[in-house]
Amino acid sequence: MIMSIFHFTKKRFVIALLCTLFILTVAGWVFTGYLVGMATRMVERELENANEIISINLTSELKRIETAATATAGSPLTLPVLQANTPENIEKANNILDRYHKALDAAACYLIDNNGLTLTSSNRNEKDSFVGQNYTFRSYFQQAIKGGIGHLFAYGTVSKMRGFYASAPVRNKEGQIVGVVAIKKELEDIEIKLKQYIWFLVDQSGIIFMSSQPEARLKSLWPLSDEQHQKIILSKQYGPGPFEPVLQKRFKNKAEVTFQGGEYLASQNVTPYEGISVVLLWPTGQISMYRSFGIVLTLLGLLLTLSFLATVYTFTQSNIRMETLLKESQSQAAALADSEGQLRVRTDELESQKTESLHARQAAESARARSDTLFNASTSAHVIINSMAQIVDCNDTFLRLLGYASLEDVAGKHPAALAPPLQPDGRNSMEKEIEMVGIAIERGRHVFDWMCQGARGEAILVEVTIIPLMLDGEPYLMGIWHDLTERKETEEAIRTAEERSRTILNAINVGTMIIDPDTKFIEDVNPVAADMIGLPKEQIIGRRCHHFVCMSDEDQCPITDHGQTIDNSERMMLNARGEKIPVIKTVVPMVLGGRKLLLESFIDITQRKEAEDQANVYFNSSADGLLILSPERGFINANKTAAAMFGFENIDDLIKCGPVELSPPYQPDGRPSQEAAMEYITKAMQMDAMLRFDWIHRRTNGTEFPCEIALLQILLAGQKHLLTNIRDITERKQAEKELRGRMEELERFSRLTINREKMMIQLKEEINTLLVQAGQEKKYKIVEVSQTNS
Repeated sequence: MIMSIFHFTKKRFVIALLCTLFILTVAGWVFTGYLVGMATRMVERELENANEIISINLTSELKRIETAATATAGSPLTLPVLQANTPENIEKANNILDRYHKALDAAACYLIDNNGLTLTSSNRNEKDSFVGQNYTFRSYFQQAIKGGIGHLFAYGTVSKMRGFYASAPVRNKEGQIVGVVAIKKELEDIEIKLKQYIWFLVDQSGIIFMSSQPEARLKSLWPLSDEQHQKIILSKQYGPGPFEPVLQKRFKNKAEVTFQGGEYLASQNVTPYEGISVVLLWPTGQISMYRSFGIVLTLLGLLLTLSFLATVYTFTQSNIRMETLLKESQSQAAALADSEGQLRVRTDELESQKTESLHARQAAESARARSDTLFNASTSAHVIINSMAQIVDCNDTFLRLLGYASLEDVAGKHPAALAPPLQPDGRNSMEKEIEMVGIAIERGRHVFDWMCQGARGEAILVEVTIIPLMLDGEPYLMGIWHDLTERKETEEAIRTAEERSRTILNAINVGTMIIDPDTKFIEDVNPVAADMIGLPKEQIIGRRCHHFVCMSDEDQCPITDHGQTIDNSERMMLNARGEKIPVIKTVVPMVLGGRKLLLESFIDITQRKEAEDQANVYFNSSADGLLILSPERGFINANKTAAAMFGFENIDDLIKCGPVELSPPYQPDGRPSQEAAMEYITKAMQMDAMLRFDWIHRRTNGTEFPCEIALLQILLAGQKHLLTNIRDITERKQAEKELRGRMEELERFSRLTINREKMMIQLKEEINTLLVQAGQEKKYKIVEVSQTNS
C-alpha cells in the first residue's frame, strides 16, 4: 500500500512539474516579447521625434538661405552690373551682397554672369575671394541659369570649407536671365546645435556632408565601389576624398547597425532636396536591457518554482515515511509491552500454579516469536542495546543500512564504535552517545541526528529515536534509525538553488529589491539598486520600500492592495541625496525559501525624460506657431507663439478651434477654406515629406494675415498626427509689395532717362552735320543707347 502511494505521488509530481515549467516558459516568452516590443516602440518613437527635430532645423535654415538668394536676385541693385560692369554698378551690387552676407551670417554672397564668371563677392577683400572664379561646373549655377532655384551641398574649391549653396536667376526687364546670385552658408552652427544626436546628412551615394560626429564628415556612410569613388572625385563636389566608409555595409531603414562598437537603430528620412536624406542612429541598449530582464526574470521564476516543488515533494515523501515508521514503532512498542506484561503474569502464575507452568512457557515462547517476527519484518532499522550500552540484537534493515552481513558483526559493540570519532557538530561520538542515552532514559523517548559509519567506512547521516524498555525484567534501549541522506541532499539542493538565484539578482544590470508583502520591509537589494539609491546595502535592508519608491502611494500598492498580478509603471525613485530619479518599476510576486515575497525591479529612464524635455523646450520656444493636429479630433496641442499669433490668451482656447474656424470663408484663389484645408490635410497624411503652402488666417479680432504653412506627419502614441508649423509672412509680403513698387518706379525713371539720351544724341548729330557742312570736323562722338535698357 505504501509503495503504491509513493509511486502515485511521484507520477503526479512529475506531471505537475512538466506542466508548470511549460506554462512558465510560455509566460516568460510572452512577457519577454511584450517587454522587447514595448522597448522597440519607445525607441522608434524617440527616433521619429529626434528625426523630426533635425529635419525642421535643417529645412528651416536652408529655406531661409534660398529665400535670401531669391530676394537678392530680385533687388534693383543687382541687375546694373550685369548690364554694364562699371565701378558705380559694382559698388551697388557690393552694397546688396554685403547686407545679405551680414544678415545671414553667410560665408559669401556673390554675383555670377552668364558665362559662370564671378563679377563680385562679399569676400572680395579676402585671400580666398571668389571674384574671377568660374563656376559653370557647379550644379547650382546650371540650375539657376536655366531659370530654377539652385541648391547644392559641396566642398569649396577655393575656401576649402563645406557649405550649402543656394542660387537664383537675375532677370532683366524682358524676363531674360542675365546672371546668377549665389549664397554660400557654412553649417557648423546647425551641427553644434544638434550635437546631442548621432545623425548624418548624406546624398544618394552615401557621402556624409553634415554630421554631429566631426570625424565622419566628408566620408562615406557605407563602402563605395571604385567607379562611384572616381565619379565623386571628378565632380569636385566633396573635395579630393578618400571617402572612407563609416559603416561596414549599406543598411535598410529601421535596421540595426554597428557604429563605433555600439549597436544602434538606423532611420533614414528624405528631405525636400533631391537625393539628400537624414540618417539618424539611436542606441538599442534599452531594447537589449528589456530583453535580458525578461529572460532573467523567466529563468528566475523557473528556478524558484522548481525549488518550491522539489521542497514540497521531498517533505511530503518524508512525512509519509515518518508516519509509516511511527506507526510501525508504536505497533512494535505495544507488542513488546504486551509481551512483557504477559511474561510477568506468567511468572507469577508459575510460582502459585506449578501445574500451569508448561502452558505459561508455551505462551511466552509464542509471544516472543511474534515479537521477533515483527522486529525482523520492520522496514525501519531497529537495534536493541543492553544496560552496558552494547548491541545485543538488531533486524536485517539495520544490517543493510550499515552494510554488515550478520548480527555477529555488530554484537557487543557500542553504537559509538559504529560512528566516526567526531560528529558533524564537532562533539566526540562516545560522549554524545552517553548524553543522548541519558536524555532518553530521563524523558522516556528522545530523537536526534547521528552520523554513523558503514562497514566500508562511508559516512551515513541518520535520525535516531531511543525508547527505553524492559525485557525479561532487565532494562534495555531500542533504537530506531532513519537514513537522512536523501533529505539532506534535497535541503542542500534547495539552498544551492536559492544562492544561485541571489547570484543572478546581484549580476543583472537592473535595480532589484526583495520585499516582504505584509510589512513592506526591504529584505535584500542588489548592487545596482544600492548604487541608484546611494546607500550601502546594510542601510537599505530593513526599511520600508516607500522610503525610496512610490513615496506618495504608501497604502496603494498594486500587488498587495489592489490584487494585480504584475505591476509595470513609471514611478519616481528618491535617492539618499534627496534627488528624484524617473524609473520604470516592475513588481511580481515570487516564492523564495517557502515564503511569499515581492520582486521589485526598476530601470533608470532619466535620459529618455531629458530627451522628451528637450523636444518640449524646442516646441515651446519656437519663433513659429506650432500646433499638433489630429485628423479625427482637430488640434490637440499648441505652443504659446501660436496662441499669441491668433490673439488667444491661453492655449486651451486655441485648440478648441479648428483650422477652418481660424480662416476666412475663402482663400485668395477663390477656393472655400474648408475644402482647401481638407485637401491639404489629406495630402500631408499620405506623404513622407513636409508639405508647404501659403494660407490666409484670421485672428480673434477679425484681422487677416498671410502665413506659410508646413505640415509634417508624425507618430504620437502609435497614431498618425500632423505637426503644423505656421509662420507669419506679413512683413515679407509687405516687403515684396514695396519692392514691386520700387521696381516700377525705377522702370519709369529708366524710360525717362533713355528718352532724354535719345534727344541729346539727335541734337549732337544735328550739330555734327552743321559742322561738316561748314567744313569743320565733327565735335561729338555718338554712342548708341543699348536696346536692352529700353
